[in-house]
Amino acid sequence: MSLNGRVLACAAVVAVIFLACQGRHVTEGETRKHLVIADKRGENLYIDRLDNRVVLQRQDSTGPTTFCSFLVGWRDSLPAGDAKRSQDKEKYIQYRMQQDWMAIVGGDTLKPVFFQERPHLDDQLREAAVVFEIPRGSRADTLVYRDTWGDWGVQVFILNEK
Repeated sequence: MSLNGRVLACAAVVAVIFLACQGRHVTEGETRKHLVIADKRGENLYIDRLDNRVVLQRQDSTGPTTFCSFLVGWRDSLPAGDAKRSQDKEKYIQYRMQQDWMAIVGGDTLKPVFFQERPHLDDQLREAAVVFEIPRGSRADTLVYRDTWGDWGVQVFILNEK
């Protein structure tokens, strides 16, 4: 198994443990700043940069590529529909959502190499780590989400950071 393969295999265990223990819930009265946030009729989607150490067991210090991690969260305050739709949504998140994300780095489009959902926070809030392998010395400047399950359509997130 290659170094990247071993790192990603170990990352799943580390991500679940660390993300489960990290942070606290934000109450309605608190404000939480995110890198990017999008709102739509009772739903919102947000993105934050995530330190690679949260997801990866160790930093890869050699080679032409490195990893770039994001925390993606979505809150749906609308009442849950029928049980079948809820089950279909779970399947989408676990098995297909990863393929709906892309990072644009220097004009190249990259797919995620790792996607790990954080254990359920509550019935409305879900979060996941999305990791891209990018050329060393580069930064992801745009994320694109093409929702193949719901009705978000195509969302383009320009990552303007100071």
